[in-house]
Amino acid sequence: MPVAQGHGAGSARTFPGLASLGPNPVGCHLTGGDELPGSAEPSVAVIAAEDLREALEREGITADVHDGYGLALVSVWVGLIVWCDGERFWWRTGWDDRRQRFTYAWHPAADPVRAARRVAFRYTALRTNSRPALADPAAVVGDGAH
Repeated sequence: MPVAQGHGAGSARTFPGLASLGPNPVGCHLTGGDELPGSAEPSVAVIAAEDLREALEREGITADVHDGYGLALVSVWVGLIVWCDGERFWWRTGWDDRRQRFTYAWHPAADPVRAARRVAFRYTALRTNSRPALADPAAVVGDGAH
């Protein structure tokens, strides 16, 4: 059974599997099972994640929303995935060497515009510090010009 770790201080949460109920009725950018069983509406987490995706788009950042197991993910960049449970967004901000675990930032899901601005700062930092191989796929697989 899937386990989401890093959600709280030393905690792990387990979520039972949710089956997809078919196409998304509201046209959100989704992948996977976007609805709760017995519901014709997307989950609160998916709605909040879609609001964040739209706010990121206004910041000039393209992202995708994915969902399942009661959570939604906003895939922004290599190493930048924003999780949402409908109440808050959270994302990795670094590594704590002393504790040997990732550090996270979070923001209330009720404020997707400000959350998008904070995520945009992290996105800019990751893009600025990324290796050229990550920024240029041709450098990894070769472009045939050698």
